[in-house]
Amino acid sequence: HQVFSLLLLYLVEGKGLRGGVAKTVSLGYQPERIAHDFGLSLDEVPVGFKFVCDKMLEKDVLFGGEESGGYGYRGHLMERDGILSCLLFVEMLTRLGKPLSRILEEMEARFGASFFRRVDFERSGVDKEKMIKALSLSYPSSLGGVPVGEVKTLDGIKFVMDDGSWLLIRPSGTEPKVRVYAEAPGEAQLRRIVDEGVKMAERAV
Repeated sequence: HQVFSLLLLYLVEGKGLRGGVAKTVSLGYQPERIAHDFGLSLDEVPVGFKFVCDKMLEKDVLFGGEESGGYGYRGHLMERDGILSCLLFVEMLTRLGKPLSRILEEMEARFGASFFRRVDFERSGVDKEKMIKALSLSYPSSLGGVPVGEVKTLDGIKFVMDDGSWLLIRPSGTEPKVRVYAEAPGEAQLRRIVDEGVKMAERAV
């Protein structure tokens, strides 16, 4: 999450590039805030780089990525490009001339701290639509102590809280598992959201 945000900020601020941003629903809120700050369009897509790639072919997307670390760049491979990502990251460190810890601190001061966690548990034969319906009909008014402000069903079900923290519950598309993702500005809040999310997921499936 933080690597995607750091590279996005470097591309638009350090290199002066412009274009849209495409990210999977399981990526964090920092890219959304960076895109908003620089007036860039941002599209959220289902989990899977193929959906990022489709959006990059459809629109003028500068940078796209997924939670697992696969990133693609306009004008380069329409695929996860780890070599280019590493080269850009080294270039960023060299040009900025600061320790990575300071670069990260400065980004978080502008766009908020990010603590992320994913928990998987074994469960085969999950009916995705049934799970989404069950969670849509019965969910708490707050998660991690913060009111739920929005519910999205782009891929699984995602609860977005009023402070930007979020919880995503979705069956894996490749394994007999249910995945619970969460992001929050603090570790204690993140733990609460994850614990609550796992209980919700276990009840729903």
